[in-house]
Amino acid sequence: MSWQGNLTQEQQVVRAFLAMPPCPVKEALGRLVLQVAFQVENLRCAQAQADGLPCQELEPDCSACQGLEERLRRCLEAEAFSA
Repeated sequence: MSWQGNLTQEQQVVRAFLAMPPCPVKEALGRLVLQVAFQVENLRCAQAQADGLPCQELEPDCSACQGLEERLRRCLEAEAFSA
């Protein structure tokens, strides 16, 4: 599944964040989102392509990319159960 061009979801995230009143939770959430976004932006797959260069794609079938996605999903699931 490609997340490129999923503008609706991105807009919903930004609108929801902007609608939050200023508070320590909003500040912490903003820092968390930025930290994860920077990690994903700089994530490079350890699997080599045919030419020997590292893969530059973030496809969910890659073990490195899939691992990050699974860890994020587990965090969300753990939070849903504790709420």
